[in-house]
Amino acid sequence: DDLENAFPTFEKLVEDLTETIREHFHLSLPTEKPPQASKQRRKVFDSQNAQEVQKLYKWNRRRCIRNIASPSSTTCSVKKEAVFQHFSKIWGPSELEFPFPQRTIRIDHTSSSY
Repeated sequence: DDLENAFPTFEKLVEDLTETIREHFHLSLPTEKPPQASKQRRKVFDSQNAQEVQKLYKWNRRRCIRNIASPSSTTCSVKKEAVFQHFSKIWGPSELEFPFPQRTIRIDHTSSSY
């Protein structure tokens, strides 16, 4: 089957493309992401602090308005592994065996126009 090796081949292709682009544009390797604890240290937006609102508005108007309009944004609680497993199962090969139907060739000599 051609698709048996498709995903590893695709991953290798993406990896090679990424490396080529990184070399061409002289980009550095991405740094390791900080641990989850550092994300929790992030200061919560205070819409009552005028100076903070003005600073955020100057740097990112859309995010400022979004933080004021809907201050309680939550991230998706579904784990990446669960999403990956779901789509691997849905788009992966079937676990059931489906036999090919027997095809019989029938030649009807009586209806030919010879």
